[in-house]
Amino acid sequence: MLRIIVRCCAALLGVAGLWAGIDLAGEPYRDTVRFRHAAACPVATTDGAGAGGGAAADEGRGCIGHETGRVVDKDTSTRTTTTGSTDTSSTTTETVYELSVRRASGAVERIEVDSALYDGADREAAADLETWYAEVVGITVAGRHHREPPSASGRLLWDLLLAWSGLGLLLWAVFGGGRAITFFGIMGHRAFAWVWFGVWTLWPVTGLLTGPGASWLALLLSAVFWLFGAVIAVVFFRNDGVRLRARRLRARRFR
Repeated sequence: MLRIIVRCCAALLGVAGLWAGIDLAGEPYRDTVRFRHAAACPVATTDGAGAGGGAAADEGRGCIGHETGRVVDKDTSTRTTTTGSTDTSSTTTETVYELSVRRASGAVERIEVDSALYDGADREAAADLETWYAEVVGITVAGRHHREPPSASGRLLWDLLLAWSGLGLLLWAVFGGGRAITFFGIMGHRAFAWVWFGVWTLWPVTGLLTGPGASWLALLLSAVFWLFGAVIAVVFFRNDGVRLRARRLRARRFR
């Protein structure tokens, strides 16, 4: 009886998570699709265009605006990422390149760029900024260009991941038998594998949505990344299943 109650509660939570994730993903999805197909804003010819350029005035209409900024500083830092579970984890460290750019409004904004643009950018150099609803999505300095998707794409990934987690909880409620160990697995491997597989499935999808176009190279790289994530997830699921079967056999022997 207790397992039935647990499964019913898990099913309700799973449906709620699935619905909430899909509902929350609607707005960032529409925003990323509009960004992908957006053209440059027309340049205004009136005197009220402002110091940042006339294109920025029409930016709120769903087009990509342009404004001129200036590099005031540049800096590097490191970003450390740890992936894996408690007993099997890996740590990677990458260098982050950032430019501090003074925008047309006078505000200074830190923009993450690639190493080539960072090396070619001098202090006080002019920077051509691409904007999407006042958010900087592209920068060109000394002929080198760097572009990033808007922040809505990041929200889209997290919202879809919420829906993915709700789907996993719903599937466990239907097929898992109501036992916590069949949900988390040994050392949490099973739950980690599901979330891991979700990230490696949804990340290429959101990347293709926000990218300039689905070229054959982009599709190939996405497939390679997805297969890599799938292999890791299967390894975790399989090892966890072997441990669960071994645990059941030991329990039967001691009965």
